[in-house]
Amino acid sequence: MKKLFLIDLLWIGLAILAGLVWSQHDQNEYASQLDHLGMSETAQEYVTKSQRQVTTAVAELAKTDFSGYQVQFVSKQVVYVYQRGTVASLPVETGQWFSNGDFESSLPVTVVGHDLADKLYTGSNNQRYLSVNDQYVPVVGTVGTRKGS
Repeated sequence: MKKLFLIDLLWIGLAILAGLVWSQHDQNEYASQLDHLGMSETAQEYVTKSQRQVTTAVAELAKTDFSGYQVQFVSKQVVYVYQRGTVASLPVETGQWFSNGDFESSLPVTVVGHDLADKLYTGSNNQRYLSVNDQYVPVVGTVGTRKGS
């Protein structure tokens, strides 16, 4: 009887340990995604000194026949994302990732990191806004993991 109890206890311990290892693996995977802004490590990066506006570049990209891609325009503290088709997204803590309609709309929306979530303005209907260049941009989601980003 004691042997069966000990074996059951070991099985329970093994199941808990496996769950903890799996959870830690997921946390590391999400942290890696956040470090690369949702892009894979094999993504191609092009650095340019072009003075072209983001809106002009996006309009030119929209005219192409390419699909299933994501372009990130990176400045010092802001990343502008444009995508067409289904591509990977970052882990979302609250709200949602950008929809295809968000990319096709002329109304800008944003997804913010966990650190900015407490600094947002709340408007009517609990809509949150980020102040960018004296304009309020609607926030559709917050990226991060449960432990923060």
